[in-house]
Amino acid sequence: MADHVENSEQLAGHVAANLKTISEYQRAMVMRLTGQRVRSRQIVGKPGKPWLRKGL
Repeated sequence: MADHVENSEQLAGHVAANLKTISEYQRAMVMRLTGQRVRSRQIVGKPGKPWLRKGL
């Protein structure tokens, strides 16, 4: 699937929209089942360097 998405911008947009819809549906289900609000993830700050082993 990733090979096809890489070659087609239209398909990539469609897949991204579908993933967003699925995550919104999951959020709604969690809120309905638990009665609690789910916080959205906020990305703050600058990412650190990767910590790969020196032998890799």
